[in-house]
Amino acid sequence: MRNNKKTSLVILLLTYVIAAIVAIMTFQLVPSSQLWIKVLIADVVATIVVYCIGCLFQNASIYDPYWSVAPPFVMVALMIFKMDDSWGTILVFFVVTLWAVRLTYNWFVTFQNLNHQDWRYDMLQEKSGKLYPLVNFLGIHLFPTLIVYGCLLPIILFIDGGFGSTVFRSLGQTMLMILGCSLSVVAISMQFISDAQMQKFRRNPDNKNKYITSGLWKHSRHPNYLGEILMWWGIFLAIGLMNHVFLFVGPLLNTLMFLFISIPMAENRLRGYKEGYDEYVMRTRILLPFARKS
Repeated sequence: MRNNKKTSLVILLLTYVIAAIVAIMTFQLVPSSQLWIKVLIADVVATIVVYCIGCLFQNASIYDPYWSVAPPFVMVALMIFKMDDSWGTILVFFVVTLWAVRLTYNWFVTFQNLNHQDWRYDMLQEKSGKLYPLVNFLGIHLFPTLIVYGCLLPIILFIDGGFGSTVFRSLGQTMLMILGCSLSVVAISMQFISDAQMQKFRRNPDNKNKYITSGLWKHSRHPNYLGEILMWWGIFLAIGLMNHVFLFVGPLLNTLMFLFISIPMAENRLRGYKEGYDEYVMRTRILLPFARKS
């Protein structure tokens, strides 16, 4: 059963339906009047549900779609709860949904079945030993959930404050909305392009032990990660400044996670089996494209 991709996808779908139902029930039961608190608690509870089901199937990768599935779901739930169908909110929802579709599709293309677990989780399991259940919950599940929540916080406060109905009445706010959403769309486009280039490269059996050095990957070692970082800075620029400046903490932590955790882990692994990767590192910038090393 776990060897079959279709069956594995059905299990994942049921997992996220259960998590969504539990999250909605939790949201309704939380006594706090603060919307951001209600969303945070519901988000954590949904993560716990996914974690428990992942433990049942002994596969932490059941959590992988959470990163892209949760944000549009949260936005839809809040738009219904606050009865917000304003143009400002709809525009932000469109951008977030476009991002989610791209990331979920890339996950779907690379997903094999529930017998396959992300190599990073295997590495953490090997290194942590008996502490792996704790590492699994805190590091693989809860930490990313809180990072995404931090990136979503400007949106939560934006909807809660009813800013979507007033954003286009001010020239300054309109310019921020257009500039921020444009940055996010450019970032998503960068991710779409880099994904397509990587998938095409991988389909060639001659490239099995090689690393892609063409297209966007010629100018940046991680254009997909760069797009992920810029996506949430764009959202902050579009609406975060309308609420509170401290909301930059979410996209900042997201940036630091990629710079000091995700990228180093990926590069250490790639050095071990990709031909010419050290040479590639020497001549290509880590993130910023079109800024090649001399």
